[in-house]
Amino acid sequence: MLAGGCAAATSDATYAHLDDSSDTPAFATRGQGSTTAAAPASAGPTTPADACTAEAAWNATSDLTFDSDDGMSKLAAALNPLVHGSDESPLSITSHLEPHCVWKAVFSADDGVSSLADNRYAATSTQVLRNPQGLWTAAPQSSGWMHVTDAASHRIWIPLAEITASAKYDSTGCATFTARAAAIVPESASTTALTTAQGPTTLGALLGKKTSSSPSGWKVRMTFSASLAQ
Repeated sequence: MLAGGCAAATSDATYAHLDDSSDTPAFATRGQGSTTAAAPASAGPTTPADACTAEAAWNATSDLTFDSDDGMSKLAAALNPLVHGSDESPLSITSHLEPHCVWKAVFSADDGVSSLADNRYAATSTQVLRNPQGLWTAAPQSSGWMHVTDAASHRIWIPLAEITASAKYDSTGCATFTARAAAIVPESASTTALTTAQGPTTLGALLGKKTSSSPSGWKVRMTFSASLAQ
């Protein structure tokens, strides 16, 4: 679905990137009418010509990389090679236009289940700001998921909370973008088992000392590029 009359308002949002020192994306708007947003929806087939103004879905590529600072060096050393060595997208971004020119987006991995009632890995949505340069979360997305394929060829699902992101389009058709995201891996994920190049372990062992108290868990940051889903 095309944004139609919402396009003018969308273009008034001013682009700013996700600052390395902040847990939230930086953005600015010019007036209330410039706030637009994207929702959890399975976007239909999208061509590069309309991705800027239509509901769309992008898949993160295998270049997704966890930051190694802030005590996350062990996690990054273990998971980055797994992500980089896989052909599967670890994370998807879908956008949806709601009434009153409100865009919502969902940052979460696709589990391939068409029925939301059967979706074990359901995610919430969040409002996003959009303009021809990129998109940004206007508020944290409360829950989502990403997955990696471990060294034993098992798909490992990692829950995420308080997700914020900032993306800048790499092409005029908005078919690709580069992004930074921040999230919290909740404490409940600590017992998740996986196999790395060094052998069996758990997410808790890789994450180490908790760095978030509300919700309880670990703050993580990542960078990635994404392209329109086929």
